[in-house]
Amino acid sequence: VKEPQSTDKSDAAFVIPSTYRGHDGRNHATQREHGEYWMLAIDVDEGNPSLDDLQATVCAITRNATSLFYSSSGATEQNRKWRVLIPLQEPITGQEYIDVQLALFAMLERNNITADAALSRCGQPIYLPNVPADRRFEGEPLFYEGDLFRGDGLLQVKGSTIWAEMEFRKKNEEIAIQRAAAERDQRAKQREEKRADFDGDDPVLEFCQRHSISDMLLKYGYERLGRSDSYRSPMQASGSHATKDFGTHWVSLSGSDQAAGIGQATGEWCFGDAFDIWCYFEHGGDMSAAVREYGQELRPRLHSSAKPSCRLRADHMTTLTVYPCQRSRQHQPQSSYQTQNRGQYSGPKMRCQCCVHHT
Repeated sequence: VKEPQSTDKSDAAFVIPSTYRGHDGRNHATQREHGEYWMLAIDVDEGNPSLDDLQATVCAITRNATSLFYSSSGATEQNRKWRVLIPLQEPITGQEYIDVQLALFAMLERNNITADAALSRCGQPIYLPNVPADRRFEGEPLFYEGDLFRGDGLLQVKGSTIWAEMEFRKKNEEIAIQRAAAERDQRAKQREEKRADFDGDDPVLEFCQRHSISDMLLKYGYERLGRSDSYRSPMQASGSHATKDFGTHWVSLSGSDQAAGIGQATGEWCFGDAFDIWCYFEHGGDMSAAVREYGQELRPRLHSSAKPSCRLRADHMTTLTVYPCQRSRQHQPQSSYQTQNRGQYSGPKMRCQCCVHHT
């Protein structure tokens, strides 16, 4: 940390804090499944915090655990950027690494330190101290700061405030999932009761039967976590995959999704079905407009691009015979317009614009 390397970023040394070293070690899913992690990492690229402020915040969260602080290769005096490495007393799994990292980032955020959520990905490289040649003068860095804080020893993560934060977040997730499932069932019941209003075809139910949630999520830019049912919303600023697909409904714990108005908002989370996703991205969340449009797709109005719809008009000059209309179920064939309502009709002759033949 006292003598940073001097090389281009493309050739700079980096570390992935996992014991898995296979040829596919940069693959997030592979590391999540096989990785064993001995270190947490922080990347701060915005906010321009001082080293003292960053160090004080990290030490408060880790309770003075050993940490390595250093400025990144792109940092300047006016735009300070940092990386922090926190070695662990015992390893954690790939999935635990994701959850612990996100919990750590959330705690930093509450202290006005914004960490790059990309480091919650299991295969994300962490570049080691480096000051490239173009950021040096006569061999000396124009800007570089680093410090090894030994503190009270390695972090026992499973007994730390970070682990407690992770478990708290998971508990909230479980509660949100249970409440969303209950509200989804109630919503489905209400739709079933109103089904008669749609002549047996509820546009929302029909849409959900024809479109899967996973297809809708991927169509509108959600990033899937491997082969799991978890997705990262395009609205999210964090790297967590906060949206989960349960087949019949989805639940998002992302505050960004809740603030954007996707689906049904409840507290600090939101939920919905495939139609809610389509409604948000295609109609800006206007449920009435979305139902109306898809209802028209289910029951298209009778029309013709070449001829007007079936309408009758007076014509004093031509005697016409009307034959069975091929375009409307409601038009019943008659030999001619000599009667109306089973009584004698003495008005002008009439013709149907879409189905009459001149005689």
